[in-house]
Amino acid sequence: LVIGLGVVLLRWFKTQSGKKFFDLVKLKTPPFNKLLKKLYMARFSRTAATLIGAGVPLLQVLQITADAVNNYYISSSIERAAEKVKGGKSLADMLKGDSNFLSLVPSVIKIGEESGTMEEMLNKEQEQQEKKEEKRIMNGVHPSLRIIFRQNLIRSNDTLLIKNSTLENIKNFLSKQNSEDEDDGHYY
Repeated sequence: LVIGLGVVLLRWFKTQSGKKFFDLVKLKTPPFNKLLKKLYMARFSRTAATLIGAGVPLLQVLQITADAVNNYYISSSIERAAEKVKGGKSLADMLKGDSNFLSLVPSVIKIGEESGTMEEMLNKEQEQQEKKEEKRIMNGVHPSLRIIFRQNLIRSNDTLLIKNSTLENIKNFLSKQNSEDEDDGHYY
């Protein structure tokens, strides 16, 4: 009976109404609702900044980000805002006061719209949110686990440094070889 109910629920969650319900639960159920909303905002900001930086028109940016956030309610908010933007309204004004968006996001967009630096502003907002959440998560982790996390981060950073220095050494070696070959007048 329990397995049957589980199968039915899993199938229902894949339907449009099941997805809507689950997306609503994710936005409304503490303690994960705040973290998930920040995750959705980071997805929105990162995707929009990347697309804007690539020269994609704003209406297309909104259409793509509505799909990328992967939440029915936030996607609906983006689509409603896109309809108003089509009519000449400001994106920031259309998202301001929307309960599905953190209040910081429309403020950042407004500054970006006014200064012509929306890509930069969205990237900064997304980076700040990630740093803040990382710090909050680390503060909530038991001190012994914090040490393990930090060691793993240091190892990851060392690995990146080693990879980068190795690549730099290879690049220097090859450029040195090329300059010696040119000096000899021999071309291989």
